[in-house]
Amino acid sequence: MNYLLDPQNVVSNTEEDTSLLGILQTMLTDRCLHTEFEPIVSVKTTQTFGYEALARFRYHDRKFSPDLVFQTLHKDPELFYEWERALKFFQISNRPEGYTLFLNLDPHVCKNEEQAGFWKSYLGPKKDIVCEMIENTDSTLIEESNYCINKLREAGITLALDDIGGKRNLFCFDFLEDVKYLKFDKYWFQLFKERESYKEIVKGFLNFADKSDIKCILEGVETKDDYLLAKNLGFPLVQGYLFKFGNLYI
Repeated sequence: MNYLLDPQNVVSNTEEDTSLLGILQTMLTDRCLHTEFEPIVSVKTTQTFGYEALARFRYHDRKFSPDLVFQTLHKDPELFYEWERALKFFQISNRPEGYTLFLNLDPHVCKNEEQAGFWKSYLGPKKDIVCEMIENTDSTLIEESNYCINKLREAGITLALDDIGGKRNLFCFDFLEDVKYLKFDKYWFQLFKERESYKEIVKGFLNFADKSDIKCILEGVETKDDYLLAKNLGFPLVQGYLFKFGNLYI
């Protein structure tokens, strides 16, 4: 079967889900794991501040969209949990040394005492790791996110709120009490083009974060113009394709 790289063009059905789940089970058994480490860069110094670990899925000559893979894994909670454990072991073992590492953690793999206990014991002692909590698009999942955040906070794990302002994403102000980083989705660049006044919303967030000892990261920086816009708005940290092959020199 042909799994398209763009999940927007994928029509999910039971047969395809079952087939992909079978492939993912084989990949997990064979420890066929891949990750890219995307730099997070200081706007002030243009030097690397840290890295985000981004899972990639390749099996023989085939590539699978991460969005499609995680969408499919949600249909098998036990396999999803095992995949996330394996990925985190792999990502931490192969991380760039000397930098803060940002890891994505879905609340669906931290939804009970057993799972939360594992993440607390494994990630708790690692003080140079930040867990990114994924913004949910379904209000019924906010309670699950809150449970996960509370458990990780108990272990002293540093938290980031991911994908703020992403298309169709909800935002829960209650989570702001628990995080040290706010990550703004690349969709903001489109919003800025549609309406200049959207910049005032971001400036308000940045002012709040500055007064609350929270660092803000703008994702999706692909050009020098994007970088200069982020700098003019006052973002301290940026992330995106522009920095994939090294630091930016202005």
